[in-house]
Amino acid sequence: MADGGWRMAVSRRAWLRDVALCVLLSALCFLLYRKVVRLWWTYDDVYLVHIAIDHTLGDEFFNASVWPQKLFTPLVMAVYESDMALFGLEPARWFVVHLAVFALSAIAFYAALRLWLSPARSGVAALLYAASVPVVSLITEISGIHYFLGILFGSLATIAYVAALRRPRRPPLHWVSAALYFVAILAKETVIPLPFLFLALPERNLRSRARYAAPHVLSLLLYFVWRRAVIGTILGGYGWAIDRSEWLPLIASLPKKIVLACAGANVAIGVTLIVVMLIGIFFIGKRGALLFVVALALSVGPILPVSKEMQRRYALMPWLCWSVAFVAGVGRASDSVPRPSPSPLPSPGCASEATTFPPPRARKRARARARERGLVLLVAVPLLMLAANRQEWGYEFGRTQRMSDEARFFFDMPPDTFLRRPIVPPAAMGELNWLKTMRYRKPYGAMWFYDDYFLCSGAMPKRAWEFDPSRRAIVEITSALPSIAKKYCGSIRQNAPLSASFEYRDAALFWKFGPYTDGKYRVLIANGVQAFDVPRVDGFRMPDLTGITLRIRYDSPQGWTTYSPELALDFKRQPRLNWTR
Repeated sequence: MADGGWRMAVSRRAWLRDVALCVLLSALCFLLYRKVVRLWWTYDDVYLVHIAIDHTLGDEFFNASVWPQKLFTPLVMAVYESDMALFGLEPARWFVVHLAVFALSAIAFYAALRLWLSPARSGVAALLYAASVPVVSLITEISGIHYFLGILFGSLATIAYVAALRRPRRPPLHWVSAALYFVAILAKETVIPLPFLFLALPERNLRSRARYAAPHVLSLLLYFVWRRAVIGTILGGYGWAIDRSEWLPLIASLPKKIVLACAGANVAIGVTLIVVMLIGIFFIGKRGALLFVVALALSVGPILPVSKEMQRRYALMPWLCWSVAFVAGVGRASDSVPRPSPSPLPSPGCASEATTFPPPRARKRARARARERGLVLLVAVPLLMLAANRQEWGYEFGRTQRMSDEARFFFDMPPDTFLRRPIVPPAAMGELNWLKTMRYRKPYGAMWFYDDYFLCSGAMPKRAWEFDPSRRAIVEITSALPSIAKKYCGSIRQNAPLSASFEYRDAALFWKFGPYTDGKYRVLIANGVQAFDVPRVDGFRMPDLTGITLRIRYDSPQGWTTYSPELALDFKRQPRLNWTR
């Protein structure tokens, strides 16, 4: 009885400790990112709102028109539909849900790690997730919720899977795990490799792990069949196109891109953090190293096709692998101290080996030093992580705050007025205009331009505004427009050499600009109403377009600028076009 009571007391204390850490973790999430409720619509938010308004929930699961970019993450749209039904079009309330889902994902991640690790190490790993640089870029945009949903349901699927392995006579929890896994991949495709990671877990034997992972294969097959039936392809993607000759250089450049994406705005602090974590990873052991390599490969694979334009959020899954490997290695650091042979009477042939073990006091001191080193790492790494987080937050929130302010201001702009050079993405400005004029029935006529060539085309706005970084406010520049136009348009080199080659193939437009190999190139649409900085040689997927009219801008390192005339591309009649001046 006394022994049973003691065990219950210990179990209760452990449970209370876990609850306390989860509460602290949730508080940290809200403390770090509480200011996001000040933001408005940014990035793809209004585009997804537009889809949610124009389509039903059933369409988002079964209608290909919802997914023109060949993605298939209907759970994200289900969240948008529910937010809109509960809160209307009030972004601040949506961000509260965003924060709550993020906090739940951190708690679920902690709970999954507790299957193998101590509360302290699990808590540190969860903190490294919550404060990571990739998370900062996701927490400032509502559309980033699909990553958090994927981690939330992926962690729950892991918990159910391991519980099934450890207690095989209980209800079939591996089927529950498969269902949770299916929900996770409906939120984010980067969770797809999870069953392959299950096969490498330190649980029972490979045969048992494979048998219990079989339902997850059925979930994956169901997802691919469903995806193929709805959007017409099993694979697919969006954004930058990759030519055959580019794959090897892309693979070679990926490690550096991932490191920089995880380091954040202050590269020195971020790289120091990564290097210090490597000290803990060094002690991970052979089995742990194998699991780490498998997990890292599975996390890196899905981001390779989109890594041409490496965004920080793409590095989230590799960062989670790095974080877990670090805390696991720190936990094994004390095991590096040699232990004596369990045999009290070693054979004569092994006597020389037995004498190589240090005496008990030395072993005790060595273990104490190892624990101290581990404790130092478990304290230093979170502190470095928080420092990197604050540096990244200052950059990312400031940028997103400006974008939010520009969107709000444009929403109230009167007709025949212009917003000059916003940082809101060009496609998002069109969606904001739709929300303003079609949903809220505000007057048409407010416009924007991204390149000052617009002022050289003879269209002088009656009134105009732009964001002033020194004042952190949007200011009117109407009186200055004539002088801005005169100075800029007069500085253009009209006859400077310039060339462009275009080829449309495999539903993508490839280009090569020249003759300059240095400097910067930009593509303009509608004389600067839209503008995109692009590499000199590259390609972009355009599966649903039959043509496009554009203008090329080149900025020389010497400070001069030139433009091409408008070039009309017809992808069907003339898939190749060469132009030279």
